[in-house]
Amino acid sequence: MLQHTAPRVIQCGGFCSRPIITNTSILAGCKHSVALTRVLFLTGINNICVQHPLAAPKLYVDDTAMLTAGSNEEATQTMWLSILDFVNLSRALGLKLSTKGVIVAKQPSAVRTLVKALAQKGITYNTSETTRDLGIDFSFSCKAEVRKHILKHRIKKSKNMLNKIQKLAKLSRGARVLFSGAGYSKATWGFQPSGLSYKEWQQIEIAAANAAGFRNGRCRDSALCIAYGPTGHPLVRAIKELFVLWFKLFVPAIQNNQPILQRLPIAWNTIKANLDSNTTEITLENSFHKADGILSHIIIFLTALKWKPISFNTWEDNAGALWQVSTTHMQEFPVMQIIYEIIRSFHIYSTEQARKHYHGSSIGTEIAWHQTLELNRSLKNKKKFLDLAILETIQAGAAWATLRTAQVMGKSDICPLCNEQIIDEWHTYWTCPCLSTQHQDCKEIKDSQHLTDQLDVDQIAFYNRGILNQTDLIPHIDYSLSIGMCNCQRPPITHTDLWPSGYYFGDGSGGKFSKHPSLTRAGVGVHHVDLHHNPYFNASTPLPGITQTNNRAELYAVLLVTRHSELAGTIDFFTDSKITKDIL
Repeated sequence: MLQHTAPRVIQCGGFCSRPIITNTSILAGCKHSVALTRVLFLTGINNICVQHPLAAPKLYVDDTAMLTAGSNEEATQTMWLSILDFVNLSRALGLKLSTKGVIVAKQPSAVRTLVKALAQKGITYNTSETTRDLGIDFSFSCKAEVRKHILKHRIKKSKNMLNKIQKLAKLSRGARVLFSGAGYSKATWGFQPSGLSYKEWQQIEIAAANAAGFRNGRCRDSALCIAYGPTGHPLVRAIKELFVLWFKLFVPAIQNNQPILQRLPIAWNTIKANLDSNTTEITLENSFHKADGILSHIIIFLTALKWKPISFNTWEDNAGALWQVSTTHMQEFPVMQIIYEIIRSFHIYSTEQARKHYHGSSIGTEIAWHQTLELNRSLKNKKKFLDLAILETIQAGAAWATLRTAQVMGKSDICPLCNEQIIDEWHTYWTCPCLSTQHQDCKEIKDSQHLTDQLDVDQIAFYNRGILNQTDLIPHIDYSLSIGMCNCQRPPITHTDLWPSGYYFGDGSGGKFSKHPSLTRAGVGVHHVDLHHNPYFNASTPLPGITQTNNRAELYAVLLVTRHSELAGTIDFFTDSKITKDIL
């Protein structure tokens, strides 16, 4: 704890800044030093990149990497000149080279020659059979077994940091920021070309859940979505990083018609045939460890999520829709849309395990995470962090209420509030007579007690954990037209009658939940006044269609009048919608 909260000092050019107190965030002390380190190196590294393009220098805050190819003599000469300039830059800035620097080459003789020459200049470098994990470029250049060795070494080194974050989580759930900002990257950086086993991903997920303050007895998948958001789940981040890299490599190859396009189909079909020859069904649990390159990684992910990787540029999703990237002409590539659908497929895949957890039996095929986490966002904005922690615990299935402890641990099943025996799952959250008196200051509890009459065991995940399914958002609405008369002396208008000429006033309503697009249901209203300026009737209907917006409702009012008006009628339509006026 002291290591993370101690005052920080920035050193530059032999001078020290005044101590920075980390009073707003445990990351506050180091974020300034990272930015200043990058600025300090920027000009010098850019110059080296210009002078030695064949060495491809890259700077990772305070780690510098160089990569070159060619004969022994060519590669040695390129690295020799580039390293000398880098050492001169470091000395000019008053910095000291780390003793951890290594040089790696396929030919050991080239390494020995370069290390010996540098030593004569007073520059010390070590030799190694494998590179440090300094990005995808370096991982791709290694053999499969070397890549896996690098990644396993990285995971092993990250355990110390993850353990510290877990200890901090016992004091504050804010420690999850450390995991998402540093812990995840330290454990997984460079996984794309080699892959991790499912057991290793499980360990990362467990570390993420622990860092968020969820310990034992929780549904890990829902806990991770609640703590980090549905797109911050560790495996979701891995999916995004993997497929972003794939398209980053693949799309330019198409646009520039690179020779790799001729080899991709053969490599893809060969790897896919090898995976398909295995009689065991490909799942995330049993196939992660088989990934030994980015192509196999992509194919395993897609197949496990019930997609069909037909070819390297044609995929069929789990709903039967075909996603294809043309290799013959330039086009707009829907990269993020494809990645979003893959992430959506992962969440559908993971709900199978979520249904097996405490009060998870009614979780459907897909959880409506945006609506489920609405109260979480509200409590966070209001800085009600204690209430937020309680809510997250309940949502993750980590709450050990009286009946659960009685069933699992054999403890008392007497309610601590009303001193009555608890006989069903609803007592703790809904039917206890003392809830309204004990929590009379809690608006959320008071405003939801009317739902007690609607309790349904087939929706126990909603009532006892607050998890909303996507299917719960689909309304059962009667779209029939409703007509009300304003003048009883005129003949009534029926649903089959044509509407007469006259003045029509149309309006649209965005609905009660207009800030939630998937929940809002708009309505359309029309008022008719005859040619003698006498009100005649009103007509209204729910807005049909998936897209429910106020603008569509305003436009639909015009369509409603047009469809029902008599032939060759004279219509004067009045609206307060600028969009409708501009279109008409």
